[in-house]
Amino acid sequence: NWLQRAGIDPFDFLRRYRGRIAYMHVRDQKGDRWTEALGEGDFDLSTFRDVLEEIGFKGDIAIELAHERDHKFVRSMGENFRLSYVNLERALMGK
Repeated sequence: NWLQRAGIDPFDFLRRYRGRIAYMHVRDQKGDRWTEALGEGDFDLSTFRDVLEEIGFKGDIAIELAHERDHKFVRSMGENFRLSYVNLERALMGK
């Protein structure tokens, strides 16, 4: 996500601005490259769930997929969105 790329801890950011966040989008990266699907990179979805619960977040979450220009896809975008949704849902449900 852009916070990580800017050197900002996304979980500290959520805690700090808890009362100002009504909506967010999430994506994942491994190292300095975007992953094809949410849940395949360095973004810790279980910590994300815990922080959302801690701050009482009730807003919407959108999955955003972005890829480097030279990315070689191994799945379709539709499959990447489906997999991202499943990974996010599992994390938010604590599975």
